[in-house]
Amino acid sequence: MDKLNIKHYQNILMIILILIIPQLAVAILIPSLNKISNVFGVSMASIIYSYLIGLGIGEFFWGTFSDCIGRRKLLLIAVALFAISSVIITLDTNAYMLISMRLIQGFSAGAYFSLTTAIMTDQAKNTKELVSNITLSEVGFGSAWLILPIIGSVASSNWQLNFYIMAGFVVIVTMLAWKYLSETHEIESRTPVVQNIKDFFLMFADMKYLCLALLILLPNVFFLAFNTATPNIVLHVMHDSPVILGYLTSMLGLFYCSGIILNVLYFRKTESNKIFKTALTCFAVLSAFLIFCSYNFSSIYMMFALVGAIVLCWSILFPHITAQAMSIYPKQAGTCASNFGFIFRMGSGVGLWMYGLIFFNTYTDVSLFIGICAVLSIFLLLMLFKKGTVYNER
Repeated sequence: MDKLNIKHYQNILMIILILIIPQLAVAILIPSLNKISNVFGVSMASIIYSYLIGLGIGEFFWGTFSDCIGRRKLLLIAVALFAISSVIITLDTNAYMLISMRLIQGFSAGAYFSLTTAIMTDQAKNTKELVSNITLSEVGFGSAWLILPIIGSVASSNWQLNFYIMAGFVVIVTMLAWKYLSETHEIESRTPVVQNIKDFFLMFADMKYLCLALLILLPNVFFLAFNTATPNIVLHVMHDSPVILGYLTSMLGLFYCSGIILNVLYFRKTESNKIFKTALTCFAVLSAFLIFCSYNFSSIYMMFALVGAIVLCWSILFPHITAQAMSIYPKQAGTCASNFGFIFRMGSGVGLWMYGLIFFNTYTDVSLFIGICAVLSIFLLLMLFKKGTVYNER
């Protein structure tokens, strides 16, 4: 294996580890959300919402500026910033401190999607290779949602421990990234930041690109709203323990990992049209079933299984949608990844706003909301077929 290939796989391995970090800020906290909200005197939604606001701002900043000054140094700064803010949260029980540090956590986490996606785009020779790279990178995301909720449920009696785990993991990743992460955006390819900001806003006018971004947005809306509502349903409505909550959330991670395995074994080299057609059928069946059964749920496990099936579909779709979007603007990978991330992270914020507005208290509220999101996903898939979604072999 030549030196270039070694650097390529080192970067992919580092990306897998780095993509676990933003999930730490959500997945590991879900079993402890109720306790943290009581300790600090803030709502559960605000703990996540403050993180998402910072995430949206960070998505705009990191990728856009990386097209000007490079990826590696910005990624290292973001990782270090996340570790520092995680430790500061444990030092006081002041609500303003919590919210401000969660904003900083979100801001630093905004670098992880945009910069890692830009690095994978820089390294890929064509869109199929980019799909393969993104599929491998999803291992970090999937494994995080499989393992972290269980760790969080075990540590739920000591909420500070969750933040110490975050900081410790991030310090290890920072040291590894310092040694093994390579710069992929060469000096001669860099563009002025003013031009990058202008291009960021011009991308909103590209309808095919916007459809792809919105297709990623909708699952984020329901997934985050569902995860924020679940502690209330499990702990207060069902009167189950944080441990049960952790295992149920981990079950969604299992579905996501199943989708990753299917992608690695079968789908990462399949044409996107075939993947999208399969997803269209699955979304249609699952959303219809979810809405039809929303008034007849007898078990929370049934609801989690149905949501898990949608998550599985989404985990298969995600690399193909992201690669399609990135292939439209390969020479502006950082700015494009920032724009793409900004759209679906802000969409997640809309999901939490819906949660605050409706306040999901029953299976019916949650399942109807998710069913509507799945129906909208079907509409976007049909829009993409109309525009002709094929691989762009750049």
